[in-house]
Amino acid sequence: MPLEPSSIKSPPLYQKARDVLRLAILRGQLRPGERLAETQLAEQLGISRTPLREAIRQLQAEGLLRQDEGGLAVPALDLAEVELMYECRIALERLAVRRAAERADGESLARMRAALENARAAMQRGDLPELLNVNVDFHREIALAGGNPWTLRLLEQLWSQMVLFRANALSAPEDEEQVLREHEAVLERIAARDPGGAVARIEAHLQGDLVRGRRALARARSETRGHEEVAG
Repeated sequence: MPLEPSSIKSPPLYQKARDVLRLAILRGQLRPGERLAETQLAEQLGISRTPLREAIRQLQAEGLLRQDEGGLAVPALDLAEVELMYECRIALERLAVRRAAERADGESLARMRAALENARAAMQRGDLPELLNVNVDFHREIALAGGNPWTLRLLEQLWSQMVLFRANALSAPEDEEQVLREHEAVLERIAARDPGGAVARIEAHLQGDLVRGRRALARARSETRGHEEVAG
């Protein structure tokens, strides 16, 4: 059957709802640990509960929402667990960046530069979900350039579990700019064929992410206490 241009529809309601909720979670408008009611969400989004439930299902698959005996909620961030993940991530990314500094060719370096350009564009648009994606693209290109598929596989698992924390680490415009500068410094050392320098830069960058994330979580807790005191 030939396809008619008129048959191309706008994104389904569940996709629009998913994108609105994802952005609210990543920007901290829906905070880690916050309980959500389906009826209230459907009313706020102006949709029925059927597309909302599909949006929720997809966000659960991304780890951005969870359902338990207490109902629907944004997952609470366990800082101790995050720090353990970063311990593993730093070890793996040290290996990846060392190998990249030894092995990266012109095409690999070009893809890293393109990822940084995409990050700058996402920052200028204020597109946080895309910024999170392209920042991971930069790290992924480093691992690909290193040529160890096991490093990349293990890092993919870690990155997928860190979305909420990484969003908190980019909770202010100055944090976004700082991360971009740190990425540029890593790329500079890779391009200079300086494995030791590249390792030092990636470790400083990831430790900086931890500091930024802790600071954002502390700020969010302070704001929550302030709201509770006002409400009380």
